[in-house]
Amino acid sequence: MGSMSRRVLGCAWMIAGLSVNLAAQAATPAQLDAVRAKSLAWFYTHQNGDGSWQTASGIKTQPTALAMDALANAGLKSARPYAMAQAWLANAPTSSNDSLSRQVNALAHSGANVSALTQRLITQRDDTTKSWGAYAKYQGGFPDTALAMDALLASGAAYADTGSGLGFIAYKQNADGGWPNSATEPNSAASRLIPTAQNVLTLSRYKPLGWNVDSYLTNGVNWLKSQQKGDGGFAEDTGATIGNPYDTALVYQALNQAKLAGNAAAIGAQTTLDNAQTFLVNNQGTDGSWGGDALATAVALQTLPATTLADTDKDGVPDVVEALLGTNPGVADAHGLTAGNGQSVIGLTASLLVANATVGVPFTYTLSASGGTAPYIYAIAAGTLPDGLSLNPGSGVISGTPTRNGPFNFNYQATDASSASLSTAGQIVVAAAAVEDGDVPTLPEWGAILMAALLMLSQLLQNRKRRS
Repeated sequence: MGSMSRRVLGCAWMIAGLSVNLAAQAATPAQLDAVRAKSLAWFYTHQNGDGSWQTASGIKTQPTALAMDALANAGLKSARPYAMAQAWLANAPTSSNDSLSRQVNALAHSGANVSALTQRLITQRDDTTKSWGAYAKYQGGFPDTALAMDALLASGAAYADTGSGLGFIAYKQNADGGWPNSATEPNSAASRLIPTAQNVLTLSRYKPLGWNVDSYLTNGVNWLKSQQKGDGGFAEDTGATIGNPYDTALVYQALNQAKLAGNAAAIGAQTTLDNAQTFLVNNQGTDGSWGGDALATAVALQTLPATTLADTDKDGVPDVVEALLGTNPGVADAHGLTAGNGQSVIGLTASLLVANATVGVPFTYTLSASGGTAPYIYAIAAGTLPDGLSLNPGSGVISGTPTRNGPFNFNYQATDASSASLSTAGQIVVAAAAVEDGDVPTLPEWGAILMAALLMLSQLLQNRKRRS
């Protein structure tokens, strides 16, 4: 990704942030819970009909991938917005190494098969340095190399040149501890915030695997700490005097990941972390977003602790979010908040699955695909079918008898004979078994049944006396 594109993503907007004292207290758990609920509500109401989210400039892949990880961090991988986003992202065309890396990363976390995408990412590297630039075969730079290494790690791929990729990152570190966007382009060798934060984030993920990167982490962490603004935020713009939400959230993630990896400098940076988080809390918009920007909001949401939110009615929308949206957390009434389907693949299409079923009643539904090259193979790519139902991969028939009520969101993947595949969102809403009149006796009916039983018992006793 070029420097101008990074600026669009990383510095999409600048706000007059509230000034906070650098000795400010950390945000309370209650504050963080409120921030999470508001930002999730924003994502539920700002998803595109095709399942994506986008920035003001129209960029979709990066914010959608990061939003998926943010939803997963809140325990919402089975929610309909996540399934729709996964369907869109699985079929989205990507050209830059930045977008492809984020696509691989998010889909791998969703459980999807990313082997083909991973192989494509490897072929797009600069083979001379075994690093990644903005596009296929470009000279290596940052944060593209770090993003690609992150994606390979998430995919679980057996990558033989891991040491070379990490070495490229390590040996391009500047003497001041930061990293540049590129060490080969003119006027680009100065340390910058976004590449440094991303490199620290990536090296921190490899450190627990035994890679000797701690000294590079220490230098990077110390450089990042020195860049904090007076309001507690961080900014890629070297001339800025106030923080930027996207940049601040990215630095927070980097420092926190280094802390989790056991880096001593990051462990000692708790005040820096607290002030950065306070900046994010103070600068969240009343609508739940940060500047109405899907990218900044997704990254900020990922700074919150992982959790699983209560969803009483099992409709995929947490109770705390339903309270903000005005829906009933006790009734499965929120699954219609989003509409639409994932992006299709040229030559191969599959229909959106929306069906109803009833507990205890046999159910059958046949998935369908067209175009491409028959025959087709079907699989559940994300989410789950209702309890009691199963999918026949060859015929595409979903059948069985549902055993539990509620809405069930999932993605199914259709793959043709040429290995072209697409992922499509689906939902089956299972209703509780109906109680017909007469199935359960009323109170008067119970009384009549009891009286009849007593009369029968009395008659039996009298007959026994006569016989004796």
